Amino acid sequence: MPTGNAFARVGERSVERRRRQWREQGEEGVRSNEEWLTVFRFPAYAPDLNP
Repeated sequence: MPTGNAFARVGERSVERRRRQWREQGEEGVRSNEEWLTVFRFPAYAPDLNP
C-alpha cells in the first residue's frame, strides 16, 4: 500500500500536468487572437507596481 507521500507525488504530477495543459491552451488562445488582443505579463509579486 502506498504511503501518504506517494499519493502526494501522484497528486503533484497531475497538478503539473493540468497547469501545463492550461498554459498551452492559454498560449494557443493568445496566438489565435493576437491581431486584437494585447497581453501584459506581470510578476507574481511586485508591490512597487501596485498603484
